[in-house]
Amino acid sequence: PKEENNDVANVSFVNGEIQMSFPDPKPSGVAVFARGGWQWIILSRPVGLSALEKKKNLKSLSIQSSQNGQIIRFELPKHRTATAWHEKGSWHIHWVKSPPESKKVLEEWNDKTGLHWTIPGSSPAFQITDPLLGDSLWIITTSDPTVSVPQTRQFALFSLEPTTLGLVVSSFQQNLPLTQDGDKVTLAAMGDRSSLSKDKQD
Repeated sequence: PKEENNDVANVSFVNGEIQMSFPDPKPSGVAVFARGGWQWIILSRPVGLSALEKKKNLKSLSIQSSQNGQIIRFELPKHRTATAWHEKGSWHIHWVKSPPESKKVLEEWNDKTGLHWTIPGSSPAFQITDPLLGDSLWIITTSDPTVSVPQTRQFALFSLEPTTLGLVVSSFQQNLPLTQDGDKVTLAAMGDRSSLSKDKQD
């Protein structure tokens, strides 16, 4: 089908920086993160991506569609970090040398039923296998441009990946008891869920 002009992604290269925009008037959910030298962008709604496919500057570009949206992956630009915001009906992602610090960190709490996070405007999780590292990823997009995870958090059976936007849980377990109820995401109790940075026992 022919792409509508107002629903097509745009990409440009300005002073060595990659700049992308994705039309999104609602806004709907996006996740942005880097791991293993690769940049990932997850969109919870379909957008025309022909502009990305035509750019030779995006190395090893991979685009996948799923029932939940689209998955974009390419080699991370050297010495650049993604920064993202929503403005005038579009998501904007620029890769810069010195990204601004996150204004807000993921809201999290822990009780006897499991580990919980609040993800405003979340969409159903994308569950994929990282083709390079071989682990499973559960990716939760967000419509709130301030929700991110600043650094890796390692637990016994899973990790929280650092993100520019959204929540990414990685694990070599094939299945995790991850559920969503509105804006609340819950990882049910699985025995030892304490962070390996504390409460570690021999």
